[in-house]
Amino acid sequence: MKNVGQSLELHGKISEVREDATPFCVGTTGTWQGRRFTLAGRLQIRHQGGLWNEWFLAYDDEGAGGKAPWAWLAEAMGFLAVLEEAPRVAVGGQGHGDYGPGQRVAFSGEFYTVKEVGTARVIGGEGSLPMAVGHGWELPFVDFASFDDGAATLDFTGGEKQLYLGKYVQFSDLNFQGLRETLPPEHPMARVSNASTSSINCPSCGGGLERKTGLQGQAFFCPFCGGGIDVTQEPYRIFQQQDWSGGFTRATLKLSQTGEFEGHRWTVLAMQERHIAQWDVTWIEYLLHSDKAGYRWLAEQDGHFTWVEMMPGDADTEGLRVRVPSRYAGGRKFKEKETNTSVVTRVAGELYFRVQAGDEAVATDYMSPPYVLSKEVAGGEQTWSVGRYIEPEEVQKAFGIAEMPYRVGFLPHQPPPMDTWLKPLFWRWLAASALLLVWSIAYSAMKSPTVVASDNVAVEVPTALGPLLAQSAETPEVLAFRDSITRWYGPFEVTKGPTALMLTVKSDVSQGWMVASGALVNEVDGTAVTFDEELSYYSGPDWSEGNQIANITFPSVPAGTWSLRFEPVPGEVPAGRMSISLSLVTDVALTRWMGIAFAILTFPLFLAGVVRLIWTSRRDAGSI
Repeated sequence: MKNVGQSLELHGKISEVREDATPFCVGTTGTWQGRRFTLAGRLQIRHQGGLWNEWFLAYDDEGAGGKAPWAWLAEAMGFLAVLEEAPRVAVGGQGHGDYGPGQRVAFSGEFYTVKEVGTARVIGGEGSLPMAVGHGWELPFVDFASFDDGAATLDFTGGEKQLYLGKYVQFSDLNFQGLRETLPPEHPMARVSNASTSSINCPSCGGGLERKTGLQGQAFFCPFCGGGIDVTQEPYRIFQQQDWSGGFTRATLKLSQTGEFEGHRWTVLAMQERHIAQWDVTWIEYLLHSDKAGYRWLAEQDGHFTWVEMMPGDADTEGLRVRVPSRYAGGRKFKEKETNTSVVTRVAGELYFRVQAGDEAVATDYMSPPYVLSKEVAGGEQTWSVGRYIEPEEVQKAFGIAEMPYRVGFLPHQPPPMDTWLKPLFWRWLAASALLLVWSIAYSAMKSPTVVASDNVAVEVPTALGPLLAQSAETPEVLAFRDSITRWYGPFEVTKGPTALMLTVKSDVSQGWMVASGALVNEVDGTAVTFDEELSYYSGPDWSEGNQIANITFPSVPAGTWSLRFEPVPGEVPAGRMSISLSLVTDVALTRWMGIAFAILTFPLFLAGVVRLIWTSRRDAGSI
């Protein structure tokens, strides 16, 4: 087809499309960036990496306002991307062979990474298309991806260079209507039951096998004999024969098993076992397929499970931590853990890519529990994936499994089990702490602190009494001296009671000590509240200890008339004299009770944090 004004004109011959399990059909509608569109036709394309569909997406507004009148919806290996022509964007003078995987280029100020360089071939088509296409038409291409799900393709067809720019999208982003599964059975585009399933026989053992994704499948490993079958063209042939002793006897899921998870129905298409010799670690990866969500992986290791989604683009590795786009793991940052080389030890089932036992891959893992980010390099191709640890109970419920294997050890991205209740506990603690703060502010605002006594006292220590005072002796001379320096303050009224009083004593004692002694005495009944508080201070060139200030609290003093008896008792006073200041304040706010209440509130959270720290330490020490 080619575009002629507002109509499409047929050019050349093209084969009919073959079943490939696509959920779309000619006539499917949707919206993208607020614009309605219809899928008017498609090209079915094969290349060295597999099969993909290029759907001709015609906008209903026909390009009004200078917008692109049409776009391509690329459907490949579970990814969807909408790409529009970018004729005004400079692409440079590089040829098709000048690009290589991992190379970075800039289009319209945005950097892209080369993901794949190849030549594809048209094997089928249907509906209306914007150009003349024939069967076997070759499409030299370079595919790019940017960090934030940007997609780009350079098309070198016919020796010319055309750039297409767009975005990788989710199925739900396009609000599809008129999908194959929703059409009535009599509709020519409708998907009938098991339309994508076809039966084949293993060329090695003759076992009956079911292909569930049509042309999307590139290899099928027989679960009966382990033979690897090339299903890209007939007659089918064996390209590898595995040693099949034991098979997948330890696998929790089975081939063709179905389950509901994250709002989609998944089918187990394949499974592969991988091994890291350095750590003697083995795990199984299940390849799952959903008509609408594409492909996912479910990894199982020692009773632990990880739900894995492939990323079309790259992670951002520029900073100290690796960052992923916002729609993966919330855009969080990951810390590098380790790099290991794994080997595929056995495979069974239908895969959309070519793999075989003995294939090696170098993977670098980055952690941010419960997520793990993996960069895998194999066969000259680099891919990124994001995995999320899921509880075995979730897998059991999704796939209806009667009995799950016991968990052994830890996974490095396994979240602490106490996190399920630690977060609610934290929010309760935060709410209680806020209430305590409000109460303490209101409590303090209700107080009216009043200074009822203050003084500055200078004490001269007789030389003869110095040694006796340092020994806390109670000779007649010492007792007479203490009487001479005793001070009385008051009487004063405590009008609000019971209330708290605070006596603050400051001393200049240095390289020695003294005792602030005395009592708070009720003038009516003679009851007294005594106190003795030591003040000391010692220091050297690079050290000091002690305190020259004492805050003495009387927490619950009844209303009444009171007096203060204060006796600054010298102890070891090398200078032979000391100066003391004192201040007595009534109706003070006792913030220490608030501190005690806060400590009681915080203790359960602190204890849980300690338990979590111990658990994560064991996890990090016991996992690779």
